[in-house]
Amino acid sequence: MLATVAAGALVVAAIGVGALVVSGKSERGSTPDRLALPAFRGEFQDFSPATPPQPAPDVAFLDEKGRRLQLSGLKGRVVLVNFWATWCAPCVAEMAALDRLQADLASDGLTVLALSQDRNGLAVVQPFYAKLELRDLAMRFDSRGEAARAFAVRELPVTILIDRQGRELGRLSGPAAWDGDAAKALLKAALTE
Repeated sequence: MLATVAAGALVVAAIGVGALVVSGKSERGSTPDRLALPAFRGEFQDFSPATPPQPAPDVAFLDEKGRRLQLSGLKGRVVLVNFWATWCAPCVAEMAALDRLQADLASDGLTVLALSQDRNGLAVVQPFYAKLELRDLAMRFDSRGEAARAFAVRELPVTILIDRQGRELGRLSGPAAWDGDAAKALLKAALTE
């Protein structure tokens, strides 16, 4: 009997470790929204799900030509918003991985929106991109920190996952291997939702 109870507890623990579910009421209030996320280990164990998912602020940012764009312009795509700066060593460490992630999953509906917090904008980001040979990650700027404030970002890097409906699913503070298996499992769960 004790062995059966222990085995049952082990199964429950394994199920608890095996998946993380973000849930809440839908906009109609009758059926729950559910996103089954994979279990996280290592750097992704600190991914903080938004329970329930909340509408992301419709922040503005600039492109490399100085044009003002809105986050709402990406509705219908899964967006990974990354707040970073060239002077932030942990940010720099993950930029090549974000570039590879954009190349790998763009056709599946993912947009990696890397928002530079550098006050000198294009003047410092363009040579940085050239030095690291970043080809797939578009240059985007939040030089005044308005988007960062709207998302309550207090440190760098911070990466926020937004679903196709424009809701924040969760966030991760600190650098991560965004082109690794754990990241791709997280993103594929959001992409298939």
